[in-house]
Amino acid sequence: MKPKDKVLLCTQGAWENLADEDIEIISESSERVGKFVGTLVNQMKKNCFHKLNNYTICGIYIERPLIIPAYSNIELLKSKAKELRKKVDGGQVKKIIKNLIYGILAIAIILGTIPLYKKLKTITEINHIKNEIAFNIDESKKKIQEENYDKAINNYQNVKALYNNLGNYEKVSEGKIEEIEFILVELNLLNKVKKLYDDGDSYLNTDNFNEAIKSFEEAILTLENVKLNSNMKEKLNEKLEIAKKLLETQNLKNEADKLYAKKPKEAIGLYKNILPIYEEYNKEELYNEVTEKIKIYEDNLLKSKENKVVKKLPIYDGDIKFKEYKYYSSLTAYENALKKAKTSEEKEYLSGKIEMNKQLLKAVELELKGDKTLKTEDNKDKIKDLYDEALIENKKLENNKYMPKDRYKAIIKRIEIKLKKLD
Repeated sequence: MKPKDKVLLCTQGAWENLADEDIEIISESSERVGKFVGTLVNQMKKNCFHKLNNYTICGIYIERPLIIPAYSNIELLKSKAKELRKKVDGGQVKKIIKNLIYGILAIAIILGTIPLYKKLKTITEINHIKNEIAFNIDESKKKIQEENYDKAINNYQNVKALYNNLGNYEKVSEGKIEEIEFILVELNLLNKVKKLYDDGDSYLNTDNFNEAIKSFEEAILTLENVKLNSNMKEKLNEKLEIAKKLLETQNLKNEADKLYAKKPKEAIGLYKNILPIYEEYNKEELYNEVTEKIKIYEDNLLKSKENKVVKKLPIYDGDIKFKEYKYYSSLTAYENALKKAKTSEEKEYLSGKIEMNKQLLKAVELELKGDKTLKTEDNKDKIKDLYDEALIENKKLENNKYMPKDRYKAIIKRIEIKLKKLD
């Protein structure tokens, strides 16, 4: 040992939380051994992520050398002999030997501890690197599930750097490095796909359907050989179908817009077909635009009908016979009048009256049959069935615009009274 030499003895709890650089820097800046040990403890606390385990630190500073006067050989021998006699006489030989043995043992312990310390420190470094690798891989898997590919790439780049660092301590298989590089290639492809997906979504939101289709198709093509995330392909295919459907709808709308001025009826037909698609995919602006055009057209159509002069129809012989309850005669009169009708309004009115008259006669015949049975037979069930059938047939005329409402109500009331009497 020489002056200014420094010795550090420590247990595993201390050295696993200290780097060689820490020890060298603190040693050079500490003049006293107490300050040296205290500063090392503070640095350990900073380096340790958790609570410090048990540890022991012992510092030794060598302050002064053994001073031996320079004598001639003869004088040196005489001096040594004289000192030896004094020490023997003083009983100090045993003490010297004992101290010498302790010194030798201390040096042996120090020299034996240094290789062990280095070996343990290497093992700790290897374990630390492997834990960091495992942590980064787990984090990357989470980020892949969250589709946060930028962060997943950063994690796997860290893994690659950690494997390179691990190679300084032990052999790392080439297959492991190749696997990491392969995953990094796939993650970069997925990151590209994610950006294309986001671009396509943005184009969809701004009604740029052609560009949306291009983005989604490029993303699907890029994803062909990627195996890390199968859900992305399903989402892309779904978005692509939506974009294609909306593009087709947009083309129909453009066609309807061209027709709207000259052929509004055809345009409105197209608008009504595409309206549900805009509603399904929440294209609110386009939906409101088309709805407004349909509303304007229908409002104008209604005003046109209101302003149209309606030609008053004549009173037909069938109308007179009908009011007189002569339903067979009224039917014949309506049919004769229809043969002579010239305008579409007349034909529509007379056709409606004929159909109404036929249905009414069907109901009347059932009612009359019930009346006849009531007089000739004592069979309430049969009579009741006939009146019920007459009631059903009459009710088919409830909303018929050619059947006078007061006549309809009177017939229904009459049959219901007949049925009540049978109870």
